[in-house]
Amino acid sequence: MKVASADVSLGLIRGSLDQVDKSVEITWVQPRVLEDSQLETLYHMFNDWRQNVSWVAGETERRRLEARQKVKGFGGSPGQ
Repeated sequence: MKVASADVSLGLIRGSLDQVDKSVEITWVQPRVLEDSQLETLYHMFNDWRQNVSWVAGETERRRLEARQKVKGFGGSPGQ
């Protein structure tokens, strides 16, 4: 919250701060030019994030199918 407050006061971002809910709504961010090394770092960070999301989706589906098989083993007939 302190960082967001400082960024708002510096004009780097626009938005609202709700200290009661401890939330921040950002409506605008000061554009800036990134160097090639910064873009490469962002690329790797987003690629890692994408791979993690893909893994979680696959693991969730695997566990869903495993649970479905266990339910079938008890004589149940779950829907899709």
